[in-house]
Amino acid sequence: MKTEEPKVTHSFPNDEVLAAIGKITLSHAWLDNALRMTVMDLAGVTKEEALDGTARQGSRELRERVRRLGKTRLGEGPALVKLDALLRRAEGATEQRNHLLHSVWGRDLDRDGNFLREPDHSFRPAPTATELENLSAEILDAVYSIINARLEGFLKAVLKKKTLREA
Repeated sequence: MKTEEPKVTHSFPNDEVLAAIGKITLSHAWLDNALRMTVMDLAGVTKEEALDGTARQGSRELRERVRRLGKTRLGEGPALVKLDALLRRAEGATEQRNHLLHSVWGRDLDRDGNFLREPDHSFRPAPTATELENLSAEILDAVYSIINARLEGFLKAVLKKKTLREA
């Protein structure tokens, strides 16, 4: 027996869910900023040059640029593998964020609850505020991991040893 497709209309979720979506949005902006600051460190440019030079670049372009600069500046080895791991976490967080923010959200006309349209055009129950808060925390964890690598961790240590001329 085929399940009946929900009758969904456009509708904002409750305030708690909207607040959690806002946290995801801000957290992701901080993730992109952490990538921009990594470009600054790897390219050896000023903050203003890094921000201006990456102003029109989205998350994917920022990750690709960090990867290219990282490979040039760090060379093959443990530091590049660690950087790749950070970039993969950032990519996963961005994919989840994009799915949530670029999907159609709605309310079922016949039943309680909000729904989210999936890539296959089916609907699933929308995430709860708690689930969204967990995603925000995951994004922030990626942000702080990148910041830590730059300011106190492996990137700082490796970049301190290698000047731009050596790379």
